[in-house]
Amino acid sequence: MSQPTLRFYTFRSSAGTFVSIEELKSQLIRLRAVDPGTIPLSSEHIEYFQAIERHLDHLKELLSSIEDLFLEKFRIDLFNGNSVEEIIPQFRLFRLKNLRDHRDRRRLIRTIVAMDRTQLNIAVIYDIYQRVYAISHNSTNFCLELVERAFPPISMQ
Repeated sequence: MSQPTLRFYTFRSSAGTFVSIEELKSQLIRLRAVDPGTIPLSSEHIEYFQAIERHLDHLKELLSSIEDLFLEKFRIDLFNGNSVEEIIPQFRLFRLKNLRDHRDRRRLIRTIVAMDRTQLNIAVIYDIYQRVYAISHNSTNFCLELVERAFPPISMQ
């Protein structure tokens, strides 16, 4: 087995980065659980915030599924005697992006934890949620584009 192939088998799962998704979601829920008398949140605000929280759950599922796709393609290509040298760089890109996003989520968590709760207002809460959505959306978009490149259609001829 070549060195890149061997390294492919010894990677750490992306599930290790899910802790930042869970912690970020927890911090967001805590952030919007401010005293309703201080910051009135409309039902539309709450629905919007919850949609972003659910988006984080979907991102976690997407990351797990994409990782599984890469691993299965790797195994299938090995079994069929096909080169796996093309899939390894694509998988590496996936992992790098996932680690960068994990770092960005951790940074945002630290920002939320350090916030002075007495200075919160709807604009601050909305801004934090917008930042979370941007990270999550960009990660989703990257993953979908990567899958499109890494898994081109197979001709059945």
